[in-house]
Amino acid sequence: MSFRNSKFTIGLGSQGTNASQFGSSFGATSTLSYISEPPNLSSISDANVVVAFKNLLKKDATTKGKALEELQGYLPVDTSDGDGVEDALLEAWIKIYPRTSIDVSRRVRQLAHSVQCKIARSSGKRVAKYMPQVVGAWLAGIYDNDRAVAKAAEDGLKLVFPSEEKMSHVWRIYQSSILEFAKDAVLKETAQTLSDERTVSPDDAEAKHARVVATGISVVGNLLSELPEESLEKASELYDELLMGNGIWNYSYHKDAFVRRCVYRLLRTCLVKQKSLISSNLTTISTTIISKSLNTTQAGSAWDYSEMLVLLTKTYPNIWTDTYTAKKPVGARLRQFLKKGAQGGPPEVWDNISRIFEDLPEAVLPPNLTDALDLLENLRYGINTKNEARANRKGAWLCYLDVTIRICTILPRTDQSNLLRDAILPVFQQHVMADSETSQFYSGNESTLVCSIVFHRVSNQLSGTNGILEEEWRRIAGLLIQEIKSSSPEQSKDFEKSQNSISTEGHRWIALNARILQDGDPFISVVMFEESSRMLLEACIKILISRNGKPYGAARILKLLLQLSPHVVWNNSESRQIFSSFLIDGVPALSTSPSAAILYSCIDLVGKTSGQSSCFSKSFNAVARSVLKMKDSPEKAEILLKFVSSIDATPLGNLSVDEELESYFLRSFEESLRGRQNSWSLVSHALSKQGSLMSSSGAGQILAKLTNSLTLEDQTSYALEGAGVIVKQNKDLVKPFIKEQPEFLSHLLFLAESPDESIGLRAEAVAASVQSSLANDGEAGVNESVIEIINQGLGHAGPNSVSIESLIELAQNLLKHSVLGSRLPKTLLPDAGQWDSALVPFLKIVPNPALAMTDRLGGAVYLVSAETGISPSPEISRDQNGFSTALRMAMFTSKLLKSRQLFESIELDEKVLLMKNLRLTLSLTNDNLGLAGANNLWNLYSEGTEAEIMDFVSDAQELTKSWLRTQDASPDEALYDFINAVQSEFERSSFGSSAPALYHARALAAVSEEYFELVGWQKSKPASLSEVLNNARKGGNIFHVIALLVGYKEPLSNTDDSNRLLNELVSELTFLDDRGAANDGLWQLVLLNALMQHQDSISKLPSQRLVPFIKTLLSWLDDVLLNSAPIASEVAKILCQVLPVIQEVYGEHWSRVLLFIREVWSRTSSGSSLDGQLPVIQGTLKLFTVMKKIHASNDDADDAWHSNEDDLFSGLLGLLRSSPSEQLLQSTFKERADHEQMLFFALLQSQSLSIQQAAFELLHRQIPAVQEQISLDVALGDRAAKLPEELLSLVLQAPTLDSLASSSWNRYMPSDLRGYLLSWVLIFDHFSNSSYKVRSDYISAIKEGGYLQDLLNFISSFLGHDRGKPIDAARFDATSYTCDIEAQPEKDTQWLLIHLYYLSLKHVPSLTKAWWIDCPRRQTRDAVENWTEKFISPLVIGDELRTVREWVDNSSDAADGEMKVKVSTRAKEVTASYEVDEQTMQIMIKLPGTYPLSQVTVEGLNRVGVDEKKWRSWLINTQGVIMFSNGSIVDGLTAWRKNVTGALKGQIECAICYSIISSDKQLPTKKCNTCKNLFHSSCLFKWFKSSNSSSCPLCRNAFNYG
Repeated sequence: MSFRNSKFTIGLGSQGTNASQFGSSFGATSTLSYISEPPNLSSISDANVVVAFKNLLKKDATTKGKALEELQGYLPVDTSDGDGVEDALLEAWIKIYPRTSIDVSRRVRQLAHSVQCKIARSSGKRVAKYMPQVVGAWLAGIYDNDRAVAKAAEDGLKLVFPSEEKMSHVWRIYQSSILEFAKDAVLKETAQTLSDERTVSPDDAEAKHARVVATGISVVGNLLSELPEESLEKASELYDELLMGNGIWNYSYHKDAFVRRCVYRLLRTCLVKQKSLISSNLTTISTTIISKSLNTTQAGSAWDYSEMLVLLTKTYPNIWTDTYTAKKPVGARLRQFLKKGAQGGPPEVWDNISRIFEDLPEAVLPPNLTDALDLLENLRYGINTKNEARANRKGAWLCYLDVTIRICTILPRTDQSNLLRDAILPVFQQHVMADSETSQFYSGNESTLVCSIVFHRVSNQLSGTNGILEEEWRRIAGLLIQEIKSSSPEQSKDFEKSQNSISTEGHRWIALNARILQDGDPFISVVMFEESSRMLLEACIKILISRNGKPYGAARILKLLLQLSPHVVWNNSESRQIFSSFLIDGVPALSTSPSAAILYSCIDLVGKTSGQSSCFSKSFNAVARSVLKMKDSPEKAEILLKFVSSIDATPLGNLSVDEELESYFLRSFEESLRGRQNSWSLVSHALSKQGSLMSSSGAGQILAKLTNSLTLEDQTSYALEGAGVIVKQNKDLVKPFIKEQPEFLSHLLFLAESPDESIGLRAEAVAASVQSSLANDGEAGVNESVIEIINQGLGHAGPNSVSIESLIELAQNLLKHSVLGSRLPKTLLPDAGQWDSALVPFLKIVPNPALAMTDRLGGAVYLVSAETGISPSPEISRDQNGFSTALRMAMFTSKLLKSRQLFESIELDEKVLLMKNLRLTLSLTNDNLGLAGANNLWNLYSEGTEAEIMDFVSDAQELTKSWLRTQDASPDEALYDFINAVQSEFERSSFGSSAPALYHARALAAVSEEYFELVGWQKSKPASLSEVLNNARKGGNIFHVIALLVGYKEPLSNTDDSNRLLNELVSELTFLDDRGAANDGLWQLVLLNALMQHQDSISKLPSQRLVPFIKTLLSWLDDVLLNSAPIASEVAKILCQVLPVIQEVYGEHWSRVLLFIREVWSRTSSGSSLDGQLPVIQGTLKLFTVMKKIHASNDDADDAWHSNEDDLFSGLLGLLRSSPSEQLLQSTFKERADHEQMLFFALLQSQSLSIQQAAFELLHRQIPAVQEQISLDVALGDRAAKLPEELLSLVLQAPTLDSLASSSWNRYMPSDLRGYLLSWVLIFDHFSNSSYKVRSDYISAIKEGGYLQDLLNFISSFLGHDRGKPIDAARFDATSYTCDIEAQPEKDTQWLLIHLYYLSLKHVPSLTKAWWIDCPRRQTRDAVENWTEKFISPLVIGDELRTVREWVDNSSDAADGEMKVKVSTRAKEVTASYEVDEQTMQIMIKLPGTYPLSQVTVEGLNRVGVDEKKWRSWLINTQGVIMFSNGSIVDGLTAWRKNVTGALKGQIECAICYSIISSDKQLPTKKCNTCKNLFHSSCLFKWFKSSNSSSCPLCRNAFNYG
C-alpha cells in the first residue's frame, strides 16, 4: 500500500515540541494529562460510590487503591441485560479511567483495569458509545511492563470480548481512536503533562512517561501487524503523522530499555509489512537507528536491536552508506557498538552481529589491515568485557571468526595472511599455553571446540591457509617441547606446579588435535598432526631418560597421546618404533621414579590397543623382571603394587602365570599375615587377576590360610585387615570360596562380637560386605553356604560359635533375597533330632525341691523318682555366653518364626516338634531363672544375661500362644489338628515318674491352659476328660493327672467330676495312718492341692468332714513326718485353704497348727540345712498370715494365737536372722519395725545383696516418715534427739582404697562398702522432715563422733580429688540414688559417693566446710573446691533457694505484709525488703559459686530509718546467723526481720511531715520537752529557718535542740 506524504506540525514535548506542555496546540486537554476537569458526580445515586470517586481523584496511591477496591465492591453483579450500572457512574468512570490506568502505582493500574472490565460487563452495549474514549488506554494496558497489570487488562478484555473474532473487530473498528490515543501518548505527552511534579518524584514521572510511550508504540505495532491492508488504508493520515518524521524514531535511543524495545519491534513490523513507511523516511531512520542508537547503551534491548538491525541491513543496505548523514563515520559507530559486547543480551546477539556483517556493504568494512585489526580488537574487547556472560563465550568467538573471515575476503592476499596470524592463530596458542600476552584470545570453557571450529573454518573457507596452519602447528609444538625441557628440577619448590602445568598444556594440545581429526575433514592433512605428535613424543622420551623419569609431566603427555590420539603414534612407523623401544628398554629402569605409575598406565593402554599385544607382553615382562630383581623390602612391594594395580585384567588375559611373580605374592601374603609388612593391597590385586598373575591353586591357598588365621589370636588383627581388603576388591572371587568354605563368614561373624572394639568393628564391616554381596547374588549355591553356616552355629555350641543375633541376621537376609522358596524355612530351622539330643541331658536332671514354690504343677517336683534323674553336668558344650545348644536353638526359633506366614509354611509334623522342643526349653529356662543353677541351661549369670533370657521367655511364650490361634482368631480344623497333635505328643511322654515325664506334663498343662484361654472350651471335652482323669489316676500316671487338672482348671472348676475327686481324696487322706501317709500320702496331697488351687469346692464340704481331715493331717506332723519337707509343705498349703472354711469351729487343732509353724521356724533358725526347706518356710509364712487374719473368729483360735504370739514372732525373727529374705523382711518390718529396728540396721551388713537392699529400702522409707513425730516429742519432752547407736556403729570404720583392693567388683559393689555407704544415706534420711532443734542435735552427734571426716576422706580418694583429677559428675544425678541401675559396680559406687557428698553439703554444710578447710593437701582442697563449684554447688544453691521460696509461699512468718522476699535463681541472690512509710529498707544475700564451702555475703541495698553503725551491725548479724545456723538463709532472713521490726516498734510520725521516715531516711529523734512530740532533725531545722524562731511548732515553747 502507499500512504500519502503530508506535511504536518506536531508537538513532541521534551523531544523538541512547540506546543504547550499541558496539551495540544489547540488547547484541548488530553485524557492522559493529570490536569483535567473532574467528572460530574452529582447524578450518581449511591453516596458510597461518590465517596469512592472523590477518593480516586486524590493524589495518594494508597487512597486510590482503596477507592478502587471499594468501587469494585459497590458495582453490581454482572447482568446479561446490561442494566447493572447507571449512566452517571459510567460517564464518570469513562472520564477518569484513561489517566487512572497509567498511574504510577502498579496496584492502582491493576485495579483500574479490573474495574473497567466489571463496568463494561455490567453496562453491556451501553458502553459501546464510550469505547473510543477508553479503548486506547485499555488495549495499551496489555503491553504494560508489569505482568500483573498486563494480565489484569488482558483478562478483562477476554471476559468482555471472549472470542478472537470479537477482539479483532475491536482493533479494526476503533483503529482511529487507538491511533489518536497513541499519537497523544507518544507525540504530545511529556513527563510534566502526565505527572504533577509537586506529588510525583522526577524518577517516577520519567518512568510513567516511558511506560505510556512504550505502550502507545506497542498498540501501533500491533495494528500494523494484525490489520489487513485495506483497514490500514483508512487511517493512512494518522499513520503518516505517527511514523513520518523523527518524532517516534527519536525514542530509539531513549534511556528506558522498554521504550527502545517497543521502537525496535515497531520498526521490524514496518520492515515486514509496511516497507513504504520506511523507504520514504530512510534518512531519519539512519540518523536515529544507526548514528545515535549504535552509540546508545542497549542494556535490556540488545537482542531486539540486533534482530531489527539484521532485518534493516538486509532490506536497506544503503542505510549504512547513502542515507547516513552523521558527521562521525559509520565505521567508528560500528566499532563503538562492537566494543560493548552483547550488553547483557543472550548468545543470539552474537549470531545477529554475524548476520549483520554478512549483509553489510563493503564500503562500511575496513579497507586495510590496520583498520581491520582495529575493528577486530574492539570486537575482542567486547567479547572479553567483564559483563559478558560466560554462556555467550562460544557464540561470541564464532561471531568473531565469521567477522574475521568476512573481512579477509575483501583484503589482499598478503593482508589476509597477516590478519590471520594476528587475529586468528593466537587463539590456538592461548588455548594451549594460556599466555598472558594472548589472554584476550581466551575462548572460554569450550575452547577446544571453538579452536576446532576455527581450524576447520579457516582451512575450508580461506584458500591457501594450510601452509600457515602447518607452520603454526609446528611452532606451538616447539613451544610445548621447550616448556618441557625447561621445567623445574625435582629439588625446586615449584617442581609439582611446573609438571602439572606441562601436563595440562599437553592435554589441551593433544585433545585439540584429537578433536580436529575426529571430525574427519577430508581437506585436513593427517601428516601435519603425526609430525607434530612425533616431535612431542620423541622429546618427552628423551627428557624422561635423561632426567631419570623425574619430569612426570612428560610421562603424562605420553599417556595422553595413547589415550586421545593413539593412531598418530601407531600409524607413524618412526613414532611406533621410538615408543615401543622406550616401553621395553626404558620404562623398567624408571620404576622408582615419579613417572613410574604413569608409565605403567601407558603399558596398560598399549595392552588395550589392537595389534600391540606383543609390545605389551614384552614391556610387562621387562618391568616385572626388573622389579623382582630388587631386594625384598616394603619399597619393592609398593612398586610392584603400583605396577599390577595399573594394569587391567583385560590385557593380562593373554599372559600366563609367572611362577617367580606368584611366589613373591605368596611370600608377601605370609609376611603380611605375621604383621611383618603390609602388602594386602598387593595380594588383593594379584587375586583379582587370577589366571594371569596368580594361579587358582595359589588363590585357594591364600584364602584357606586367611580363613584359618582368623581363629589364631596372634594373627587375627592382620588377617582381618587382609580380609577387608580382599573382600572389598575381589567379591567375585570370595563368593565361590564361601560356597566351599563357609567357615570364612562364620569366623567373621564370631569376631564381629569380640569385646575388643577395634577387632569387632572391623570384622563387622567385612562380614557386612560379604553378606551384602551374597544377598545381592541369586545363586543357590551361595545361599546353601549361608544355610550351612546357620546349621553349624545351631548344631554345636562352642567358644567360637556365632551369636544367635548374627545367625538371625543371616537368616533374615537370606529370606529377604532368597529364591529358594518353600523349602527355605525347613532348611533354616534347627534339626529336630539335634534339638532332642541337646535337651536330653537337661530333661533327666532331677528338679530342685525348691522349685515347688514356682512350678506350674506345684509339689509334683517331689514325686520325681531320684533313680531316673541325674545331676547337672558341666560337660555340656556352650558358647562364649554360657548358652547351651538347646537354648541357642530355642532362641533362634523364637526370633525367626515371628512371621505367621513363615510358620504356616511348615508341615504339621515339623510344627508339632517345634512346639514340643520350644515348650520344653521354656520350662527348663524358667527353672534356671527361678533358681540359678537349677539345671545350668546356661551357666554364666549376669544382669545382662538375665535380661536377655527374660526377653527370650517373653517372646517365646507370646510366639507359642500365637501358634494356638488362627489369624482371624476363629479356630479351624487345621488348628484343632495341630493342638491335638501337640497334646498327644506331650501326653505320650508324661507317663511315669521320671524327670522328663514331669517336664512334658508341665508343657501339656501350659499348652492346654493357653489353648483354653484363647479359644474356649468344647462341650464334648468334659466327659472324655473325666474318663481320662480316672484312667490316669488308676494307672498311677500322677504327672498326667496333675497336668490335666492344671491345664483344664477353668472348665473343671466346680464340676461334678472335680467335686467327686475332691471328696474321694479328702476321704482317703482322712483315714490314712502314718505309715500310709509316708507311702502314699505325698502324691495324694499334691493331687489335692492341684485340685484346690483354682476351685472353691472345698468350702462346700461340711465342717464335720473337714475337722477330722485337718486333725489327721496334723497328726502326721510328728518328728518323723515333720522331717519330710515335701509332706510338710503340702500340708501347709492345704491348711491355708481349709482353715478359713472352718474358722468358726472350736477345737485344739488351732494350737496344733501354731505349734506346727513354731516347730518349722525353730528347726530352720537352729541351723538346720535349708536344702529343700524353702517350700516349707514359704508355706508356713502363708499359714502364719492366714492365722493372723482369722484367729479372732473363735475363742479357741484367739487364745491359741495370744498364747503363742511372742513365740511366733521370736521364731520369725530367728528365721530372719538365719535365712533372711525379702518376704520375711516385709512381714517382720510391718509388725515389729519399732521394736526390732536394731535387727534391720544389722541387716545392712548382710553379705546377701538382695537382703541388704531390701533392708535399706524399708528403712529408707520409714525413717523420714517418723521424723515429724520425733520432732514433736523432742519439743514436748525438752530432751535431745539422738541418732540410733546401732546405725552409728555401722559407720565407725570407714573403708579405704587399700582395704578394697582385694574385694570383688565383678557384678556388684562389695557388700561391706555398700553397707557402709547405705548407712550414711540412712543417717542423712534423719534430717528430712525434722525440726531445727532435732537437726542441730543430729549434727552435734555426728560432730562429736567424728564420723563425717572419714566418709569425706574416702569420697575424695575414690573420686580422684586426692590425685587432682576428679571424675566427671555430669552424667550422674547427684540429688538421688537408685541401687544397681548402673551396670558397672565402679560407676554405681561413684554415683552413690557423689550423692553422699551432695547430702553432706545439704544437711551438714558446716561440718563439710570444716573438713575442706582442714584438708592437709592443697591439691585436694583446690580439686574439691573446683569440682564442687562445677557439679554440686549449683544443686545445693537451687535447693536452698527453693527452700526460701517455699518458706515465703507457705510460712506465716514470711508472709508479713511489710516484708517482701524476692528470689533470683539465675543470679543466685535473695533480696529482702521492708517498706516503711513508702520507703524501702532492702538487703541482698548473695550465694557464692562454691556455696556452702564459701560463706554467703549480705549487702545493704537501701538503709532507711537507722544510722550507719546500727545498719552495719544488722548486716553482720544476719550473715553470722546464716553461717552458724548450718547455712540456713531462712534463719538469716528471720533474724533481719526481727531487727527491723524491733527498731521500728513504737515509732510515731514526725509532727511536722507526718511521716516516720524523713527525706534523709532518718527516724524522728528530736523530742520537745514540753509537749513530748517527736520531730525529724531535718524537718525541725526547716521549721526554725522558715519561722525565724526556735520554738516548738506545736506548743510554741522554746525548743531545747540539744
